[in-house]
Amino acid sequence: MAKIALLIGVSEYEPGLNPLPAAVKDIAAMQRVLLDPEMGGFDEAKPLANPDPQAMQYEIETLFSGCTKDDLVLLFFSGHGIKDDSGRLYFASRITQKNAKGDLMRSTAVPTSFVHDIMNNSRCKRQAIILDCCFSGAFDPALRAKDDGSVDLQSQLGAEGRVVLTSSSSTEYSFEQQGSELSIYTRYLVEGIETGAGDRNEDGFVSVLELHEYAASKVQETAPKMTPKIIVLKDKGFEIVLAKAKVTDPKLKYRKAALRYANAGTIPPRGQAILKILRQQLGLTLEEATEIEVEVLRPYQERLANLQRYRETLIAEADYEYPLSEFAREDLNTLQQMLGLRDEDILPIQQAVEAQFAQQSAAYQQNLFQYEQVLNDAIQREFPFSQQTHQELGNLQQSLGLRDEDIARARQPLVQPAEVRYQEKLRQEANRQRQEQARVEYENRLRRYEEEFTKAIAAQYPLDSFVRDGLTKFQQSLELSDKDVARIEAPLVAPQEATYQEQRRKEAERQLELKRQQKLEQQRQQQLEQEGVEKLRQMEAQERQWQEAEELKRQQIEAERLRQEELERQWVLEQQRREKLPRRQAAQTASANELASEKGIDYTRLRDLLKAGQWQEADKETGNVMLKATGQEERGYLLADDMEQFPCTDLRTIDQLWVKYSDGKFGFSVQKKIWEEVGQNVEEFNVAVGWRVSKIRIRERVVLWMKREEQEETWEWVASLTFSLGAPKGHLPGGWRQRGGGWSALAFRLIKCNL
Repeated sequence: MAKIALLIGVSEYEPGLNPLPAAVKDIAAMQRVLLDPEMGGFDEAKPLANPDPQAMQYEIETLFSGCTKDDLVLLFFSGHGIKDDSGRLYFASRITQKNAKGDLMRSTAVPTSFVHDIMNNSRCKRQAIILDCCFSGAFDPALRAKDDGSVDLQSQLGAEGRVVLTSSSSTEYSFEQQGSELSIYTRYLVEGIETGAGDRNEDGFVSVLELHEYAASKVQETAPKMTPKIIVLKDKGFEIVLAKAKVTDPKLKYRKAALRYANAGTIPPRGQAILKILRQQLGLTLEEATEIEVEVLRPYQERLANLQRYRETLIAEADYEYPLSEFAREDLNTLQQMLGLRDEDILPIQQAVEAQFAQQSAAYQQNLFQYEQVLNDAIQREFPFSQQTHQELGNLQQSLGLRDEDIARARQPLVQPAEVRYQEKLRQEANRQRQEQARVEYENRLRRYEEEFTKAIAAQYPLDSFVRDGLTKFQQSLELSDKDVARIEAPLVAPQEATYQEQRRKEAERQLELKRQQKLEQQRQQQLEQEGVEKLRQMEAQERQWQEAEELKRQQIEAERLRQEELERQWVLEQQRREKLPRRQAAQTASANELASEKGIDYTRLRDLLKAGQWQEADKETGNVMLKATGQEERGYLLADDMEQFPCTDLRTIDQLWVKYSDGKFGFSVQKKIWEEVGQNVEEFNVAVGWRVSKIRIRERVVLWMKREEQEETWEWVASLTFSLGAPKGHLPGGWRQRGGGWSALAFRLIKCNL
């Protein structure tokens, strides 16, 4: 027959569970008394400190599976006990955790159902379990609760041949006493075995029942709210003997006598006299007797210390806040529970404190009322308060001895309406300032539009559709109303309109004069026609000869032009052939500078489009980068002033890209050369680059009362550009003209930039 024990103590935990330093000390103390041959006499008492769940389950299974039916097996656990949401009990391990909702992570703890199954399958018929734990995580600086909850221990761990000792009932806290090496319950279990005081019937043995009764009585002397329990089936567990008692030990006899007289934390005079004689009879020294008396009286003294602590806390709280708030009363109830005090223990303390502070409260309330009146008067005079008013109210609070929290409660119903009114005033002022700021910003945007509109009508009047669309977009980007724009434009348009109407009037007069001259010419023609058909025929013959000579001359010029173009093309091909290698090297050298820009414009896309021969997209991109280079992206069109300020570096970059990738056929410099060749005549230039074309219009005239058809040559703008190398020389780029600015302004800028 063997006596074996497994002692589990868990002191270290993951965040969310409080550490329990006494737990590992509990198992060391239990091991000491159980292995002592004169006390527990156990063959083995294995300590297991801070295990993980797997190690804990392994050792528990090893304990119960390796014994015989006559062995005595003891399982001791000190640590946190935790229940899940179904009320099942778990033993916490060092890695036990709770999730974000505060619920147990079951995989990190050992369920009591596992222990139950292991014990049921064990051959051992004498099994004892001691649990120094409860089932909540609440604690106090003096008394640290392990865990709390409602768990039916008998259904989970009870069985025939078993006895279960618990440090408290299923609905009470179990405490770890601060200032003590061991937990309260374990301390008295060890004391009952070590001193022999657990041998209640003095038969020389300490049974499970005797040890429980001794520990329970000592626990309730220290913390009356704790109620240790013993659970057995069919009373068999009571008979289990855990240790031997030293029957002949004089210290044990003296301890039992001292226990008889210990009452209310002191030994009465009669008891002191009897104990003195007994000490002499037993041959104990004064120091030995005094040590025993101190140990015997300790539970009573600890209880008195708890009562004193509650009294001091209640007085301090009443001094801080009276009457006590609901929150304060709830916290004091929690402190009462943690200290293990009953309602009847604290009732006299509460009555005494209430009587002491009731009289003080009336005077305090009168002072508070006086402060409220002064505060209300101050609010009526000024709000917010000046520094002087704040100082005066602070001095008044100090002189009346009022607490800050009471002042805060008194101020709220008085100050809050004034604060609301003040904040409303601030809000209205802020709205007024925002509106004024919005008005100023709107006027600034109107001035910006006025400046742009002034530039536009100075460069061109009436405005064409492109410029007008650009101004409309500019207006929309500035978020200006049509009414305000009309108000801005009216005084600016008036003088321009007057000038324009005057020009129209003069043009009308000119047309009238022209018609008069035409009428005179018609009369002269009629007179000439009357001179005779023969003369007219001669004139017509001369006119036909002149037309034929002109047509012959035109054909010769066209043939010569085609021949020169062919010679030029052959010369260019020859030059390209001869300079192919040097040109490639020069291109590599100049590649770093071909995209230069004074304004930081990126010409990569324009280069790539030209290189790929995408002439239409490249023409469109040219207009975009010209807007960027002049800073007129927002306005969307160009004026003559913009052309005069166009960056030379950017103009040269655009021109070189077009010249390079069109093999010299397109580009600003090509257009400039053509412009100079036609004597800087804009009309001839537009025709030369293919922007305007000749149209023959047939008209009828009456000659000698006969109708005659005549051809009249007119020039019209092309409907769209030709985006291919088959277009006339200098035809591209040309789409930028839709952005405004005019060729003449650009031509003069090309001259200034030396292109």
